[in-house]
Amino acid sequence: MLFRKIIEQERKKETTVFVTTHNMVDADLLCDRVAFIVSGNLVALDTPKRLKEKTVTTKL
Repeated sequence: MLFRKIIEQERKKETTVFVTTHNMVDADLLCDRVAFIVSGNLVALDTPKRLKEKTVTTKL
């Protein structure tokens, strides 16, 4: 997708890019950190990998 290429180009330049998405595949591919905001409150902030690990651990 074009927007993925644009974001990757900006990341290579070490530019901070804020992405708003409900698509976790895009977030996983494009983001160094992911934040979850619920009703205006920050409820989680971490790397995609760590957030997935926490979710798996919580469900076990």
